[in-house]
Amino acid sequence: MGVDVPHDIGSINLSTKSMSSSSSSYSFDIDAILSTSSIPKTINPPATPFIKSMLSSDDTELSLSLATKRNPSPMSISCNSNTPNYSFAGIPYDKSLGQWEPQGKKDEMIMKLVPRLQELQNQLQEWKEWANQKIMQATHRLSKDKAELNTLRQEKEEVERLKKEKQTLEENTIKKLSEMENALSKATGQVERANAAVKRLEVENAALRQEMESAKLQAVESAAGFQEVSKREKKTQMKFQTLEKQKRLFQEELAAERRKLAQLPQQLEQAQDLHLQLEARWKEEEKAKEELLRQANSVRKEREQLEASAKSKDDMIRSKAEAHLQKYRDDIQKLEQEISQLRLKSNSSKIAALKRGADGSYVSKLSDCKISWALKETGAHFLSAMADDCDEGSGMRGVKRERECVMCLTEEMSVVFLPCAHQVVCTMCNKLHEERGMKDCPSCRSPIEQRICAKYAHP
Repeated sequence: MGVDVPHDIGSINLSTKSMSSSSSSYSFDIDAILSTSSIPKTINPPATPFIKSMLSSDDTELSLSLATKRNPSPMSISCNSNTPNYSFAGIPYDKSLGQWEPQGKKDEMIMKLVPRLQELQNQLQEWKEWANQKIMQATHRLSKDKAELNTLRQEKEEVERLKKEKQTLEENTIKKLSEMENALSKATGQVERANAAVKRLEVENAALRQEMESAKLQAVESAAGFQEVSKREKKTQMKFQTLEKQKRLFQEELAAERRKLAQLPQQLEQAQDLHLQLEARWKEEEKAKEELLRQANSVRKEREQLEASAKSKDDMIRSKAEAHLQKYRDDIQKLEQEISQLRLKSNSSKIAALKRGADGSYVSKLSDCKISWALKETGAHFLSAMADDCDEGSGMRGVKRERECVMCLTEEMSVVFLPCAHQVVCTMCNKLHEERGMKDCPSCRSPIEQRICAKYAHP
């Protein structure tokens, strides 16, 4: 019973991709594992040392390629193995024993090689993991060294740039030095020429200074003369302006005088008419004055007569009043003597009453009543006499017309209204005026704030 086994049992491909996307594939093939000749029972993996050497060489090549190309992208090794679908097709299976029963050597070889193939696949997976780990370590080292590489490269470029700048600067300085030497030589020549020109100009300047001093002296003299002339001119202008102003004023005054002269005839006529009118009025006033003087003389004479009669009446009244006053004084002295005598009597009676007992109180009361009645009687008699004398004097003298009350026309004005300060009513009329609620002055109708009684002092 023949079994058909594929010619290529397995193929292992190991591909490593570098930063330049170049790939190198390594493959090993197991050909003719199954052959008609005899195969040893134990198969050693001949590819293991070859794969190790291949990976080590690949690792060095990979690090070199990364260092030269400076690509920080991670590297990976992918090992692809296309494993066939291993099956024991064509080999009978004993269900009672649960085993495959090979029919020949070929089937036995297949049954031996299948577990060996599984072991090889496991080893291949381990090598894949190891290769990936190494690649990751290499990428980490490259990423760490990348910053230092960049800084070193920048420093190198900076040094080269500085060298170039230094070289260009040296070249420029050499050029500038040569140019400065040429300019210095030219400047020395120019300085020599300038010194010669300066000496020549100094000589000319000295001559010009002398001319300038002489010109200054002339200018000072001319300025002094000009100032004098300008002062004279200003004075003449001021005089001319004042003369013009005076001329205008004189012309205005002349025009005003002419207007006045034209108005003088009319004013003269008016003055003459006024003079005639004033003369006529003066004559009338003189006549009235003479009449008033005659009336005043007559009034003066009447007044003198009245004053003489009033004076005589006043003298009579004064003499009577003095006589009455002396009489009243004598009466008062008599009454005081009587009062003192009565007091002595009352005191003696009181002492006697005290000696007698309770009857003394009645006697003292009786004596006090007598004394008070006597005093009242004498005081009333004295006051009635004084009032009669005053009435007699007022009736004889009378109230002047200008001092009469404006309300009753009989009594004398004695109340002053404030703030108008009018004195127009007597005390009785003032009370009547205030009781009726009148608050205005009868003379000027201004409001009354205060009423003051002020009697007129008779001479």
